[in-house]
Amino acid sequence: MKKKIIFIIFMVLMFSAAAFAAVTVEALADTDKKTAVLGDTIIYTVSVNRTGDASQSPRIMPPDFEGFRMSGSQSSSRINIVNGQASIGTSMQFALVAVKSGQVTIKPAKVTFMNPDTKAYETIETKPVVITVSGGKTQQQPAAATPVVVVPTQAIPQSTIKEIRLSLDFRPEKYLPYLILLAVLITAAFFIIRKFRKKKVTEPAASQPVDYKNVMLQKLDSAADLIKTDPKEFYFEVYEVIRMLLSIRHSTSFDELTTQEIIKKLETAGAAKKEMQSIKEILQNCDLVKFADYKPEIEEAVDMYDKVKALISR
Repeated sequence: MKKKIIFIIFMVLMFSAAAFAAVTVEALADTDKKTAVLGDTIIYTVSVNRTGDASQSPRIMPPDFEGFRMSGSQSSSRINIVNGQASIGTSMQFALVAVKSGQVTIKPAKVTFMNPDTKAYETIETKPVVITVSGGKTQQQPAAATPVVVVPTQAIPQSTIKEIRLSLDFRPEKYLPYLILLAVLITAAFFIIRKFRKKKVTEPAASQPVDYKNVMLQKLDSAADLIKTDPKEFYFEVYEVIRMLLSIRHSTSFDELTTQEIIKKLETAGAAKKEMQSIKEILQNCDLVKFADYKPEIEEAVDMYDKVKALISR
């Protein structure tokens, strides 16, 4: 009986210690890299670790991500209970696309939680994160305009222009004998061919392989019409041409993939380094125009057209 009473007292003390354990909350923000170029994707992670009372989860408020465009997010949690004390970890990840060059600062994230002792909400902040973003192609000097030689058109003397008049005189009775003879010949030829023609087994035509290079070049040429009128749409079309080209060459779909996902998939497929470098350069230039509002010169768009055409023709 005495042992039972001691055991009950011990359990009460254990649960009391757990109930009145101090609550600690720590927050940390970091990125997977500190340098990037325009169009790159950066993973920004906010991690919150807390011990003590686990009745209410803290609320994570991310910053506004000025200088970046958020393309996705995800969250995860874990919990460990040791000797009645809970240790909980919560993290949120944000995929950010760099759209501003220079020293870009991601402002602190805020974490709000309720202090069980004071029954009041408290807020802590993470440290800011600085990312160095480089990008933007050097502007190419426009090529000197090629002089156009205009050859004067020789005027045609008025005296050489003559009026041509066509007079039609159609009389059915004049051509009726010829029409009857033609009908007889056609009928005779029909019956002769039908009588002496042998039935032949038609062999199915061999399926001709699709010339995907020609198809890609035609699609690229159609997009080239937008270079002067809508260069941004031209870069969107170029991005889709590259996706289609890679899907055909590697017999796997590259649809709905970002630039980094495409490069990783090419590495997995064992693509040559030279090919991956060319594709990466083309896709990153497209991202600059699509997401960073970079306005290319006509010469740059023409250069992009030539690079994609060379890539297709390999």
